Amino acid sequence: MTHHRPICIDIDVTTDERLLEAVRQQHGLATIDQASEFLARRRVRNSTRKVGGPRALYPVR
Repeated sequence: MTHHRPICIDIDVTTDERLLEAVRQQHGLATIDQASEFLARRRVRNSTRKVGGPRALYPVR
């Protein structure tokens, strides 16, 4: 079961907002909030991949 909880991120408006705006435009997202969520999810996926290693493309016995 997936639980969705809002994440509060304290950002420096000058630099971070420009970065989020660039990510938003690059990935065709509607809002800066979506861009920050995209980056957070990507970070979690990449961290999980590093910890767990690559997935097997064949049945593991």
